[in-house]
Amino acid sequence: MDTITKDYIGLAREIKTNIKIRHCEGVFSAVWDTGSTSTAISVALAKKLGIKRIAECIQHTVNRSRTAGIYMCDIILGKGLVFNDIEIVDGNFHTDDFLIGMDIIAQGKFVIENIDGSTTMSFSR
Repeated sequence: MDTITKDYIGLAREIKTNIKIRHCEGVFSAVWDTGSTSTAISVALAKKLGIKRIAECIQHTVNRSRTAGIYMCDIILGKGLVFNDIEIVDGNFHTDDFLIGMDIIAQGKFVIENIDGSTTMSFSR
């Protein structure tokens, strides 16, 4: 079983890790979002990386509905957790590169522990 773990000093208000995309240079910031059904990439990063749109969908957010692009990517978490052929949608968010949604989270064991004033996150499958 492969696992990624991240320890935070103090209580974490958001869970963030770095991810990689197969065949793309760089390491990207991702927020883990249990309220998102799909993993998402920022519109700006999708354009910058030149990832090809394979389809479109209607995306429903807290504020509105919009037409979103769908892309196919291999996502790498940590050193050994690879998710092949994940359909990700684009989104208009600016603080991070990606949202890790329930399409990935539901494929493993996602644990957030708050003990003695510090947070630890782990994900394994």
